[in-house]
Amino acid sequence: MPNCLPEHPTEPHPAPGWQAVGQTPLGVYSVAAIRAAEQLAFADRPSFGLMHSAGTQAAAAIVHWSQQSRWAKPPLFVVLAGPGNNGGDACIVAACLHQAKHPVHLVNLASRSAAQANSSVGKSNTNNPSPTNQGTSDRQQALKMALEAGLNPLTLEQAQQHWAHWQQDHALCVVDGLLGIGAQNTPSGAVGQALQWLHQCLPSHSKTTPSASEQAKQTAVVALDCPSGLNCDTGLPIANQGSQGKLASTPIAADLTLSLIACKPGLLWGAGKDLCGQTWVHSLGCEPHLADQAHMQCPAANTWQALRPQRQHAQHKGSFGSVAVLGGAQGMVGAALLAGRTALMLGAGRVAISCHEQTLDPMFPELMFKPWEHNQNFAPVWLMGPGLGQSTQGIHTLLQALASWPQHLQRWPKPHNPAWVLDADALNILAAQPIPQPNWNHSQVVITPHPLEAGRLLGCTVDDIQNQRLQTAQNLAQRYQCTVVLKGAGTVVANAHGQAWVHSSGGPALATAGSGDVLAGAIAAFLAQGCSAWQAANAAVGLHGMVVEALPGQHGAACVLTASAIAQRMQMRLNA
Repeated sequence: MPNCLPEHPTEPHPAPGWQAVGQTPLGVYSVAAIRAAEQLAFADRPSFGLMHSAGTQAAAAIVHWSQQSRWAKPPLFVVLAGPGNNGGDACIVAACLHQAKHPVHLVNLASRSAAQANSSVGKSNTNNPSPTNQGTSDRQQALKMALEAGLNPLTLEQAQQHWAHWQQDHALCVVDGLLGIGAQNTPSGAVGQALQWLHQCLPSHSKTTPSASEQAKQTAVVALDCPSGLNCDTGLPIANQGSQGKLASTPIAADLTLSLIACKPGLLWGAGKDLCGQTWVHSLGCEPHLADQAHMQCPAANTWQALRPQRQHAQHKGSFGSVAVLGGAQGMVGAALLAGRTALMLGAGRVAISCHEQTLDPMFPELMFKPWEHNQNFAPVWLMGPGLGQSTQGIHTLLQALASWPQHLQRWPKPHNPAWVLDADALNILAAQPIPQPNWNHSQVVITPHPLEAGRLLGCTVDDIQNQRLQTAQNLAQRYQCTVVLKGAGTVVANAHGQAWVHSSGGPALATAGSGDVLAGAIAAFLAQGCSAWQAANAAVGLHGMVVEALPGQHGAACVLTASAIAQRMQMRLNA
């Protein structure tokens, strides 16, 4: 994967040894894979050594980030240490901050009995066959380090009493070390009380990361490993599986998340996109132990630039391919127009649309309109589905097209790049019709389901999809032998060869009617210009997400855009 330059120079630059999500390519590992890497690491060093490294590196990163931040008053660090080993990391962070002469209070939520009862919520740092006892020992050793540094830990009740007084003279930077990546059930006891209290004290952090602005910070939150209460695999709030209705916790949103050992998928998708803020990653020297663990990749935010089609002066419009769009049933012509316009705006040499009673697009007179029986012979790249509907005629036309893949390949031999993009109703028809399962045999086929469409294709619920986004994309890629773009917060691109990327770019401005049609048109445009299915899908997803984020020199990402505005921004960014 290309190692690209940072796309967001306005964001705080990561501390030495840390890598920022979106600024450099990163491996993304499940909690189970990180657990396995930890166990391998313990063969080389004691478990407390890894905890000590985590705490000291996190403290250095917090200082580095704080110095780049704009505070309304001098910051005071309030470090919340939960009863597990994540709380041990927090104790070491507090000790390091205190030793470096930074104002800090350590709020210790664990007694000896509490630590023993809750030691499974943190990282399982252990050389001992009994992880509970060893985890408790590491946590106690970390607290001893804080005491020896001269800290006088406070109880939660004492912190609550002092909070208003602290706010008079300081901006408050809360370090969330309450729960680690191993938490299984909804927070209760002291940790649950601490989270409830933080929601009252930090209302702006109760749902999403505060938006970037020039306003100086009154409060900020730094999460150790993950925002407490977030499932680091699914990106969803932890739900107590034993309770009726799966009562979910409510994590506190962080301005900065310091992910230890590796980046976790739950930080990149689902609620994690809103809860983590900027995310920095430090391997703590565990790279050799991660090498054999299954993982996916998170590309740098501007990796799309290395994947996009390249142009030469001697080329002509025929060099940039042709796209045929099938869609736009009565009442839904706009979807086909958005897809066709985007394909044209992003470089396809010619675009022709087959849709309901449309013969001219006055806004884009370059677009052609042809009946499908003529259009399918016009272009090697077909985009099927935007606004197609599920009428008898639409279903019949699509099924005929799906059956014609072998003939399509013969009609467009090399150097042409025959390819299909299936979106929207094409996927719904594919899921609903009792037809033989297509097998495109690793060909240039891209499907672009959102979670509901993916659920229809696999016969499961949206919750099932969101709980297993990577597995869903991989299952679809294997089933149809194609490249899959599973849309959503943290879009996943996977293919039948086992490659999988999760994209960190994007934002709520993409949640608008026609946004998916624009993305499908972008993929078709890049395919028409000679990209492989993998390149076209990732370049389009990366560009699509990038244009709704803050540009250099700006503060804050776009909140609301129309699909047409997104397409225009994509063309402008492509030409920048």
